[in-house]
Amino acid sequence: MRALLLVLLALASGRPTANAHAADTAGWLFQPDVVVQIRLGLSEESLAALAADPTEYVPATFALSYEDRRFGPSPVSLKLKGGLGSFRDMQGKAAFKLKFPAGSRPDGLKKMTLNNMVQDPSKVREAVAYELFRAVGVAAPRTGYAEVFVNDEPYGLYLDVETLDDVALPRWYATTRHLYEGSYGHLTNPLDPFDDHYEVDEGDDDDREDLAVLLATAVVLSGGWYARMSAVADLDQMTRMWAAEAYLGHWDGYASWNTNNYYLHADGDGRFTMLPWGTDQTLVARTAFYENSPQHVLFNGCVADPICGALYGDALVAVTATAKRLRLDHRARRIQRDLRTLIDADPKLEHSPEAARVALASTIAFARERRRDVDAWSTLQPPSPRAVAVRGGAGNISVRWRAATKRASSVVAAYAVDSRAAGEPWTRRLVAPSARALVLTDLVPAIHEVRVRALAGPSASPATSGTTVAVTP
Repeated sequence: MRALLLVLLALASGRPTANAHAADTAGWLFQPDVVVQIRLGLSEESLAALAADPTEYVPATFALSYEDRRFGPSPVSLKLKGGLGSFRDMQGKAAFKLKFPAGSRPDGLKKMTLNNMVQDPSKVREAVAYELFRAVGVAAPRTGYAEVFVNDEPYGLYLDVETLDDVALPRWYATTRHLYEGSYGHLTNPLDPFDDHYEVDEGDDDDREDLAVLLATAVVLSGGWYARMSAVADLDQMTRMWAAEAYLGHWDGYASWNTNNYYLHADGDGRFTMLPWGTDQTLVARTAFYENSPQHVLFNGCVADPICGALYGDALVAVTATAKRLRLDHRARRIQRDLRTLIDADPKLEHSPEAARVALASTIAFARERRRDVDAWSTLQPPSPRAVAVRGGAGNISVRWRAATKRASSVVAAYAVDSRAAGEPWTRRLVAPSARALVLTDLVPAIHEVRVRALAGPSASPATSGTTVAVTP
């Protein structure tokens, strides 16, 4: 019930949701139980060009088949992809990015990303991780699988990762001004919107005023950070993004020591959300839920702010509940079971087939142990208030609660009553630890959300007592 409530409240706050009007003719490709066959053709000239510069697109041909579906052969542009640890040339298990010309696009796709999964012996981590992100309302790519041939030579099993472009983004966003990719190893000045770290994938490369405003707002850590940032960032969405990264142990993501593998999306109003990428090394390392780095200007500001920091704690609880419902361990096992024949037969496999089984066992163990990590974290937070009663009236809300359950490890220093009209930022009112009621006055007529938290120093209890109420004129 609580997980459902959090989802409903997030929907009311205006987070990105799937756009029912966006065409999705290629959706069938992005199912983990679908393995298509892809044949790529490269001339000697194209192979030579890739050897000289693998980052430049070269001419190629593309054909795809799955059961009774056929596409191509047709022209395509191709380049190699991958960074430190994952890049392979054509002699190894190269990964590919493809661009389809107008008139030759399989079910409307403009781009295709084929990951070699060389850093994931289990072959399931990206698929499982992105499912969790999407389940908590974070825009994340879908995945399928492909058996790839290059000039009729078998290259083995690949992950077909949905490319986040102007075909995929409308499923989540009504408008897009920019999509910035946080690239690996280039971040020199996190406050410079033209730093090489911020690559423009969608939108005007020269006009980055929206990103400049976001970064300049985030770096000012004085009181009122949450209220200022809410005008330029959907912090409900971002906290779920960071919580999912933390839960999955995404040490190579944004809110980790590496500051890598993420996207920043600005809608038509210049308001930002964050999207994940490069999750092939998740579900392995049980990283801390807070990683401090001067490069994390958004995350640092959030956890330092009382309201945003509490939202992040809520998000960790919600992500954990969603992961439990999805049964990530069972999901990983089922996907690999369906792929096992292709894994065993992969001619470019860089590890033994047995290593895939060992990696799966490690992933399953992680999924089970991670819930215990959150439980251990939760015992360090103040206990939540009980039996919250909320009544809406003419321009006011009456809130009553019982004291939090006593725990020796947490002493309640104050109670915080957070409220907002649907779609607006939260407003906080602090009361003494002896208080058990508060009347919120001068409110606009609307449906309001109310949460009561116990505070103990900088820590806040997860808002298990959230509810909604109507305020009348």
